[in-house]
Amino acid sequence: MTEHNHSAVATREKVAETLRVGGWLAFWVQLVLLATSAVILLFAIADPGFNVNFKSLFRLAPTLGALIALGLSVYWHWQYVQFSHRLRSPDPAVYPSRAQVTQTLEKGVNLNLIALLLTLIAAQSVISALLIKVLSMPAGIAVAQSGQLIEPLDIFVVQACIFLIIAEFVGIAIAFRLLKQLHHP
Repeated sequence: MTEHNHSAVATREKVAETLRVGGWLAFWVQLVLLATSAVILLFAIADPGFNVNFKSLFRLAPTLGALIALGLSVYWHWQYVQFSHRLRSPDPAVYPSRAQVTQTLEKGVNLNLIALLLTLIAAQSVISALLIKVLSMPAGIAVAQSGQLIEPLDIFVVQACIFLIIAEFVGIAIAFRLLKQLHHP
């Protein structure tokens, strides 16, 4: 084996390991945060006393869009792990090209950016609705209409949006790290 071949094998192994670790890390972090956020949002939608009306298309569409985009991102990060398996194959015919891996990583970044934008829109609409509730409460509302108070579930919905933002940030950060590793091994 020549020195060049040994160097290429070592580089391919390093890239494969980075794709495997980064792919699994992003996959699991995003999956757990996505599931947690989805459960919280389902409880909020099902609760008739929830202060923010998610049945409004303006609030529901970006929230569902963010969940769907993040779900696609979870699947996309699983693809990174599949690329790592292909790079470790004894058959060079199945090796993905650097361009294929780069394109997949770039699509992962784009998916996470779309999910992040939708989540920021959803979070802003939820926080704005809660702010309007707080600002429109007259003095003594706690006694007269306790249902108008901000409930713990309202804060959980804000927390769900923050979980989604964290998941999307993790996906973007890992994809950029993998891109850097791929182009500067």
